[in-house]
Amino acid sequence: MDRKVFDTPIKYEELTIRTYGLKNISPAVECANLDFPFELFEEGHKKPSEYEKILEEAGAYWLEGKLATVITRKIVRLIC
Repeated sequence: MDRKVFDTPIKYEELTIRTYGLKNISPAVECANLDFPFELFEEGHKKPSEYEKILEEAGAYWLEGKLATVITRKIVRLIC
């Protein structure tokens, strides 16, 4: 997740959030005590083969072939 705060007359922040969809896996059960490689959450869009390479290099074999979707979105919200 990335966060930018804009100090204008109306203060607001912009959050960049990346969400992964996993296939044939129950994240709440199977991923509860496992670490996700930090490189998955870095800036920029990647090809599926690049994600697989990151997983292989990090030793996250339990995720290889399980990434179904990668969704990156930006949320803008006011700061009170």
